Amino acid sequence: MSSPRQDFRRLAGICLIVLAGLSILTYAYFKTKNLIEGPQITVLSPQSGEAVAAAHVILTGTSRNIARLTVNGRAVSVDQSGGFSEDLVLHPGYTIVSVRGEDRFGKEREVTLQLMRVKATTLGN
Repeated sequence: MSSPRQDFRRLAGICLIVLAGLSILTYAYFKTKNLIEGPQITVLSPQSGEAVAAAHVILTGTSRNIARLTVNGRAVSVDQSGGFSEDLVLHPGYTIVSVRGEDRFGKEREVTLQLMRVKATTLGN
């Protein structure tokens, strides 16, 4: 039969091992979280479904975990903080804009905007 002191030491050792294992798993999760999430794209302006009177709009947004970003198939540069902007020319009527990002591991994410170019007098009604 073991003494209470030996039982306490054994229990304390098991608790320390479990705590160390949980610490390692937590650290690994936070280091690989970006890999698991893949690319993140947020379009700030214009919003999907927006009616626009101007033929020329500037698409702006932010991104994370992006190695390559395209707007309608054209490469767009991303600054160090993840911001991007692209000039768009809208034809009269309905326009679909595709913003696609890819991370360095090949994971892709696409955001699709639906814009409507209308006459300036239509927006006021």
